[in-house]
Amino acid sequence: MSELIRCYVVVAPENTFGLRVNTLASFCLGNQQIHRIFQSLTDLPIEALVAQNSEIKSNQVTSTTVGDQAVIMEKTSITSTIVGANCVVNPKVRISNSILMDNVIVGENVTIENCIICEKSDIKSGSILRNCLIGSNYVVSVNSKKENQHLSHSEGFMEI
Repeated sequence: MSELIRCYVVVAPENTFGLRVNTLASFCLGNQQIHRIFQSLTDLPIEALVAQNSEIKSNQVTSTTVGDQAVIMEKTSITSTIVGANCVVNPKVRISNSILMDNVIVGENVTIENCIICEKSDIKSGSILRNCLIGSNYVVSVNSKKENQHLSHSEGFMEI
């Protein structure tokens, strides 16, 4: 008896895109490509990827998507990043190539590079995070230096 082969096809409307996201790496890559894809599919200015009710006090926010009611304070540099709804990014912060899910708080003088910070996490002042996955509701203590780590409570990273 031969095995049944199944094929799946999705016909997407014009001016849309699709990505196969089945690994953490593909999730990050997909989020980082949003700006390039958005500009190629629409006639809207790139500013459309920043929620109108967000508050951005820094002039160093580039290639970044900002969600509803997010607050980004002055003297902050953010590039190629997704900032979720209700996030607060305090002054003197550097964030690059990262994803901050909803309700994340980032303290002063924090550096975040190539990280995913899950919802309701709190990154305390002076911390440096590189190549990390921070789980939901996790608190990174003051002046922490973490690299290539997965930090979460016992319940895991996020619900799907």
